[in-house]
Amino acid sequence: MKKLFKSCLIALWLSSVLLIAVAGCSHEAQEMDNTKPEAGLADEQSDSVRIVSMKNNTLEYILNAKHIQRYYKSKILHADTVRVESYDENGLLRSVLTSDVAIMDEIKNQLTAEQNVVIVNDANDSLKTEHLVWDRNTDEIYAKDQVTIIRGENIFHGRNLWTDTSFKELRSADVQGSGRIGKEDMNDE
Repeated sequence: MKKLFKSCLIALWLSSVLLIAVAGCSHEAQEMDNTKPEAGLADEQSDSVRIVSMKNNTLEYILNAKHIQRYYKSKILHADTVRVESYDENGLLRSVLTSDVAIMDEIKNQLTAEQNVVIVNDANDSLKTEHLVWDRNTDEIYAKDQVTIIRGENIFHGRNLWTDTSFKELRSADVQGSGRIGKEDMNDE
């Protein structure tokens, strides 16, 4: 009888330990899933999307996309087949960005555009590349890969480009170009 009681007590103890271990593992797995929402399903998915952003009753930008995935916790928006119209403080169209893919980090206010990226500004100048990062707080654009900028009759090619959506100041490496440069385009520095 003592042997039977001892065996039952051991079996009960082992069952309790096993139950606690299984419950603990599932809780850890659940916490790990919550840390990276991009690895799982998006919190929101939509097709044929139009997002209008206002700042102090002024139109800031309009984002049109064929499909979006939004992750609430990280405040990341993934968009496919994208067109972003950016407006100045007077509500006038400043630039239009198109790309196959865009990732908007809503916390940093930073847009990463990939694949067939084109920006056309209000002066009808254009920038073409495969990957760029646009800091919307400072209006700075950085493209590390090959970039082509067309300003009137002038065509510039380069890498590691820093500029803004007006393309007034261009900083780049390995620059090549063709076209006509007037005195007003020269920097005396």
